[in-house]
Amino acid sequence: QRQMCIRDSDSMEPEISDGQIVWVRRRETLESGRVGIFVLGGMAYCKRLHVDARGACLISANPDYAPIPLTPEADYRVCGEVVG
Repeated sequence: QRQMCIRDSDSMEPEISDGQIVWVRRRETLESGRVGIFVLGGMAYCKRLHVDARGACLISANPDYAPIPLTPEADYRVCGEVVG
């Protein structure tokens, strides 16, 4: 199942533009390196998931934005994978 989402930030530019409509495939898990929609602390984010031996974080394409660490205590969930 796919859903439509409208981006309202420049955090993923130049990959995804501010105001761009993206298609999201509903998924509860995501592999490292994939772009998805995440809910963390009541806020929705469109970011790339990065997982390595040190842990996981959400990464922006725009270097002006710092990575968001996903700690074991973090209340987050994967809503889906950006597919277009």
